[in-house]
Amino acid sequence: MVKKLSGFTGIFNQEISDRRSSVKQALEGGVDGEIGEAVSGKIESVFNTQEVDETEGFRVMGTDAGRNEIEFRNNTNFFVARASTTDSGAETSRALETGVVRPYRKEDYEEFMRRISEKVEIESMLKAIENEDFEKPTYLLVDGTLLTRMYVKPGELRISDRKNIKARLTSSFQKLLKQARSRENLMLVGVSKDPNSGILYRKIMKEILEDRLEEVSGETDLADEDLENLYEEFESIGYAPSKVERAIDNLETGDELRKIRDLFERFRVRHSDREILQQFTDTEGFTDPVSLSVSIDSREVDQDDQSHFRALRKLPNLRTLYWRPKNDSPIRLDFLGEGKLLDDREPEVKNLSETEAEALKLIKTGYAGENMHNVWISQADEDAGLSNQEMKNVYRPLLESQLGENLDRYARRRDKRA
Repeated sequence: MVKKLSGFTGIFNQEISDRRSSVKQALEGGVDGEIGEAVSGKIESVFNTQEVDETEGFRVMGTDAGRNEIEFRNNTNFFVARASTTDSGAETSRALETGVVRPYRKEDYEEFMRRISEKVEIESMLKAIENEDFEKPTYLLVDGTLLTRMYVKPGELRISDRKNIKARLTSSFQKLLKQARSRENLMLVGVSKDPNSGILYRKIMKEILEDRLEEVSGETDLADEDLENLYEEFESIGYAPSKVERAIDNLETGDELRKIRDLFERFRVRHSDREILQQFTDTEGFTDPVSLSVSIDSREVDQDDQSHFRALRKLPNLRTLYWRPKNDSPIRLDFLGEGKLLDDREPEVKNLSETEAEALKLIKTGYAGENMHNVWISQADEDAGLSNQEMKNVYRPLLESQLGENLDRYARRRDKRA
């Protein structure tokens, strides 16, 4: 006899039973049908099915950050952000920053905490490489994509203090870039285990649209100018459903445009590169690098942010590729390119460089399975990660001692319960 579940457990169980089919369908997802076949062909043209060799005789620095906070009743937060750069050939370098800020908008505070963490990461890296001579190949590994640390759109955040954190972050990255490029054997690499970016997917979908438009051009009465407008509209869609709907409504309903209509519908569904690579590849390998730049309309940059904008214009573009380990999801790797970051160009597939090939071997060497995508970054994470327990038992008592205050007087009630 099956025991009947009661309370919320019973309600939950019935709810999942009713929605089981839709939940499974959502989890499986993927790109199917005729468009899926087209995507599969495009993936095959850029994915190199081959095992990457391991390597030796190198030096590695891994960087990661941790952060935590204490929230007070008056909507003020005391934060701690810290970062570690571990070195296979020397000691760990550390950086830490604290402060008190009053958020005026939740989204701005969340971005502030992310940016302050990235800034202390860079500071720990600068400490690690200053006064160092790199006699053998050395890789400086950053947890996450380089793009998020470089593409910092100008503008102040709505917080009470350090509103210019984004400009300061770009300035810090410029210093790191100068140091890295002045060292012959030092290479900066972004390593992202859970990339949600769709750089490759969006490029592939645009290529498929171009192919479809070329097919349609001989089968429809639409002028070439109208077809070009369709492509431009496709480019501007982003992920805004309203724009997609307008674009679809503007299409005629003839059979010759059905495939294009399907493309617009498919573009509305966001698929990550990780997702499509897992769907259409089943063995170890890596993609060809794709050049990546971004654009900012200078007319949208306030006068006060022009110096930050000029600094962004000096940054290089990126070269991004994915390495798929055997029986695991793809890992994204970012490398510094030779072009400009602010350059309104389409991503272009490039040939793998010799230095990128060596970096792939290094990433393979440091891979320790699904739960540890990089041993050196994991070491930095263990050192820099800031748990609630450490915040409560170490940093909070030190703060109270320095202030001569019991913070229970100011803390929010949920902090007291914790």
